[in-house]
Amino acid sequence: MERDRKQVSALTVGPDGERREVSLSTKGIERLDPQAARYDGTLWYHHGRPRPDLPQPGIETSHSFEQRRRQCDGAVMTTSGAQGFTQPTFETEPPVQ
Repeated sequence: MERDRKQVSALTVGPDGERREVSLSTKGIERLDPQAARYDGTLWYHHGRPRPDLPQPGIETSHSFEQRRRQCDGAVMTTSGAQGFTQPTFETEPPVQ
């Protein structure tokens, strides 16, 4: 919903190489029938940092998420959600030219 969309931010890279990005995965509001609708959205937070201390230098990125689900059936709204994180990912840096 609008609150989720306002949190989205494009990838930024700081002077120290740290990277931040917030993305949203959703189909938007879905009409289930004339009396029911659902919103299911997941905000993904990505934070990467350079890892020059490793044998193959690269960027280690941690990922966390907030899932929000809202469903209206007539005049009744049910809300639920979850928060969590995944394993970090690792990208090797492109060679310096």
